[in-house]
Amino acid sequence: MNIITIIEFISVAILIVALMMALISRNNFSKYKDRLIPGMLRNLVKGYIRKGGIYNTAEFERVAEESLFKLFRYTGITLALLNVTFLIVLSVLSINFESNTVKRPLAGDPPIEVEINTDREGESNLLLKVYPVEYTEEQFREITDAALVYIGTVLKGDNPTLDEVSEKLTFPENDETGTISLKWIPDRFDIIGSSGDIYRDELVKNETVEITLEMSDGVHTREERFDVTVLSPNMNEDSEDPLLEELKQIEQQGRNSDAVHFPETIEGESIRINERKYLRNILIGLFILPVMAVALVYHRINILKEKCDKRQSELRNEYYSFVSRLSLMLGSGAGMKDAMRLAAKGNGKLTEEVSFCINQINSGVSESKAYSDMAKRVSIPEYTRLAALISQNIEHGNSRVLMLMDQEVKNAMNIKREHLRRSGEIASEKLLLPTSLLLIIVIGLIMIPAFHGLI
Repeated sequence: MNIITIIEFISVAILIVALMMALISRNNFSKYKDRLIPGMLRNLVKGYIRKGGIYNTAEFERVAEESLFKLFRYTGITLALLNVTFLIVLSVLSINFESNTVKRPLAGDPPIEVEINTDREGESNLLLKVYPVEYTEEQFREITDAALVYIGTVLKGDNPTLDEVSEKLTFPENDETGTISLKWIPDRFDIIGSSGDIYRDELVKNETVEITLEMSDGVHTREERFDVTVLSPNMNEDSEDPLLEELKQIEQQGRNSDAVHFPETIEGESIRINERKYLRNILIGLFILPVMAVALVYHRINILKEKCDKRQSELRNEYYSFVSRLSLMLGSGAGMKDAMRLAAKGNGKLTEEVSFCINQINSGVSESKAYSDMAKRVSIPEYTRLAALISQNIEHGNSRVLMLMDQEVKNAMNIKREHLRRSGEIASEKLLLPTSLLLIIVIGLIMIPAFHGLI
């Protein structure tokens, strides 16, 4: 069993789990939710839901369970879809592995190296170069003699002559005037590439390559040929592995085809293309699946967090106005419940909180507990301190409540100033990047013409 088969089994197992997550019913989820979702994740979601709205106990449990169920199901659906895509890609790769086929490089590209696995004891991997598809002869058209004179001066590059080539040739794309296009086609792409690169590491003797040049002005064309002798590096190498020699012959015989097809056995030895070059990408793909699932969970939890943060920010911004009006109402002789209702009059989140708190009091909950519950729902230190002050006033009388409220108004003003200062700093940080980019652009507009003037 090879590594691809093992990965396919793992992927199928993940797919089965993901489908079970996607297909599970709400009733079964309610029954086993404590086992299906980690406690830390449940508490995190419930915390954001509690801070993001006003719910009674039954409604809060319903909303929390619905959010957890959607999170669980959407994660399963996403993971299943990603895994199906991964399995399809993996199956295509497996078919390519089993066919013992290597795609040749395109004409003009350098050769590629392929590892061949065998069943021989010891060193079982052989390294074989697969050369590009050889270009066939085509009919070429006329060019001008002036262009040939220019080509004759630049074609050899750093080589002494075309009969002693060991360095890269120069293949210009246009003639000296720029009106005639030039196209270069060597008849041995395994020795000379389409851009003039020389591949002579495999040469055991000097080789003569015929280069066909097509010159065209868009209407007329002319064809010329150049014979180039590429020098062998003349390296004394040990005799190569007979199996590797056989593989080279197979590769050389099939250079007119788009792919190289190797037999499954040669002289009783198993031949198969090495899968290691693809294995890293496959393992990365398998690793990405749970990462994507975690990213989806994070995204949905982040939506709850943004809703909670928006609500918290609105309540924090309303605190100073609320405390100021509350102090004014208490000073005018209103009771605490009426003062709270009048101070929070409006359409904001604070109005909803105070209305819910007053409804609790009207339904029989003690004022002290109702204000304390409101502070817990809001979860902002300023409101917690205000709830403690009001509870103290209810328990011990209101002889000092006006003085304490005046002090709280001053504290609220200082908190609002600090909040505005922090908001300004955050806005400045966000503007820093575009300001820096504008500065770089302005410097470029000034300096580039100045440098051109110096040149």
